[in-house]
Amino acid sequence: LAAVLGLAVAALAGAEAAGRAAEISFSATRVLNTEAILHAAGMLLALGLLGLALPALALAARRAGRWAGAALAAALTLSALAWAGELLLAALQRDILDITATRVSAVAWATAAAPALVYVLLGLALALAALGYLRREAPPAAHPSAAVAERLRRAHRVGARRVRDLALACVALLGLGVGYQEVWASRPPTLSAAQAVTPDAEGHVVIPIAPVADGNLHRYAFVASDGHRVRFFLINRYDASHVRMGVVFDSCMICGDEGYIQDGNEIVCIACNVHLFRPSIGKAGGCNPIPLDHEVRGDAIVIRAADLERGARYFSEVVEIEVRDPVNGRALTNTKAPFQYEFKGRTFFFDSRESYDAFRAAPETYAGDTVGRLWRVQGFQGREG
Repeated sequence: LAAVLGLAVAALAGAEAAGRAAEISFSATRVLNTEAILHAAGMLLALGLLGLALPALALAARRAGRWAGAALAAALTLSALAWAGELLLAALQRDILDITATRVSAVAWATAAAPALVYVLLGLALALAALGYLRREAPPAAHPSAAVAERLRRAHRVGARRVRDLALACVALLGLGVGYQEVWASRPPTLSAAQAVTPDAEGHVVIPIAPVADGNLHRYAFVASDGHRVRFFLINRYDASHVRMGVVFDSCMICGDEGYIQDGNEIVCIACNVHLFRPSIGKAGGCNPIPLDHEVRGDAIVIRAADLERGARYFSEVVEIEVRDPVNGRALTNTKAPFQYEFKGRTFFFDSRESYDAFRAAPETYAGDTVGRLWRVQGFQGREG
């Protein structure tokens, strides 16, 4: 029975692995380079470890006796529960079964527990391998020759120890691989800290070129009048001898405001993982960051605060700031305002229903000089007002 169940589980796991492999790109490139070679080597190493671990665990299980059966039963039960949750979810999605609170709870429990399954299975395998060190094995059959009997006993001990060591080492290596994937390799990329900037008395943000001409991505953040946090970055597109600054919003016209990170000489869109050659930064189109109007004055980059304001709708993050009701002039907090209204792409905040209604009735009276903001929808750019 255990053998039949084991074969069934292996078949299901093989089908699932094949299905997932078909959905995942083996490499981000189609040429034979270092990346492709490292990916291939990693796959071969993983398959080799699995191929080595299976016979080692089988031998360890044979020496573990009834504990091996208990470990196998626990592994099969946990795997069956995880697959049952996936099957139940598929049945609910396709209206094969009616949606009930109990079934939804079962799917939620199975989904929440599924990521921990691999660690439980590794723990069972580790316990199985460790039992080999605790269990005393029957000595080999007696032999008429004392010298031969001693050699047989020594060979038996050495062989048993090697099997235990091999099983334990394989499980430990697989555990390290899974742990590396969970703790490090699967971490999403994160944006570097953005330096806060404020405009001067003339309404300009001035950034000296020399400190940012090193070829690295330098990220900044400007808080718009309604609290939108507008990120932008500067990067020298060439080298120290040929300074050509790219000045762009940290947002993609296609993918949105997840931002960009630097990988060597390339800039990477976090949302879609497109790698952009550094000299292309500052050009419009595709997954390039949205160009930001600016002016080079001597040894500094000058950006108008009004141009940063116009790009506020490219970003979704809103920070808490003090604003004023445009009708009665009272101060209030943007995130706690009881009423708000959008006009020409900018959000206005009100502390009372009366102010809100008055503004809605005649917005030009209170905010007629507001410059319309830019917006993006699925790659298309426009302007409010």
